[in-house]
Amino acid sequence: MTSVQESIQKIATKTGKPVTEVQTMYESHLASLPPNITGDANRQKYAVKLTNRDCGVNTKSPAVAFEGVIIGAGETRDMMQGIWAKAVEDYQRDQAGTVARQEIAIIDGVVTPLETRKTWPDGSENKNFGQPKAKHAYVKDLIMAVRKPGETAWTAGKMRLRGDQCSVNIPFGKLVDFKALGEVVNGEYNLRSSVTTQFALKGETTPDEFMAILDSAFPSHTKELGDCLTYHQSLTGTPGFYDRFVITEGTVAFIKYPDTDDKNIMIVLNDDSLTEPIDGITVWLPNKYRELVNFGRNSVVTVVAQTREGKLYDRQARAETDVPTCSLNAFSIFGRPGLTTVAEEPELL
Repeated sequence: MTSVQESIQKIATKTGKPVTEVQTMYESHLASLPPNITGDANRQKYAVKLTNRDCGVNTKSPAVAFEGVIIGAGETRDMMQGIWAKAVEDYQRDQAGTVARQEIAIIDGVVTPLETRKTWPDGSENKNFGQPKAKHAYVKDLIMAVRKPGETAWTAGKMRLRGDQCSVNIPFGKLVDFKALGEVVNGEYNLRSSVTTQFALKGETTPDEFMAILDSAFPSHTKELGDCLTYHQSLTGTPGFYDRFVITEGTVAFIKYPDTDDKNIMIVLNDDSLTEPIDGITVWLPNKYRELVNFGRNSVVTVVAQTREGKLYDRQARAETDVPTCSLNAFSIFGRPGLTTVAEEPELL
């Protein structure tokens, strides 16, 4: 029978990975195997199998194994929708010209954009040049804490799911194993899904463990509630403005639920970092995440959100003022362990 060390050496040789990296991955799998797998020999066998799997042996996919905790997910978007809409506008403005320049073709009576790039940025030939562009290209962006098996520190990251992967189950706040393409860029993981991407639950995290991960992995995105407007404004004109992703916290002053599923839950937070005349920041959470609101007023909560600038509303005058303020479009919200109150009966908007 092949020994564990021989198996580790074999995997390292096949994949070109350092033996120490494969050894660390094996030990991580061995320690995290579910309790229903019993007996030392049996547990070692399956730890080797999982290590072999995550090293990519005997698979054509170049995807790399990761561990992650997902803390936010955007809506599924069709990246081609705007391109096809613009094609219609361009054709209506210059029918003969767009067709002559081979930017657009009329196919089965439909205005169809064509691929106009002869080469890709790396200089290689674009074999789709002159062909109709894809009708749809669905993407969904995830915000997550990421690390490789065997690592202890967590790193902030984003992952873009593509095509059919947009419909995979997204387990919030759970420790998961997954495979993806990409690497660290400017200190954060920039990942994209592969055909093998699935999120397999690796284990439960306690509320305290989850918050520790959240607190450690996103230092550059963590801001005081009262600093969110300044943070938003500092990103204007930069590549980071598109995301405007922030993690902040405050005390719940008010919660209202919508009367229909297509509206958002309204949560107002206050905090000692706010300055007059702003006494609260409004958080808008999609109603589909209602189960995350398992706390009541006066709870301290952490919000994962996108910032949005607006004008302060004067509740007494019932009118908008000229004072700039910030609101938060939440991806998720979590009660701070030990600092929450019991959830109350929902009030409808």
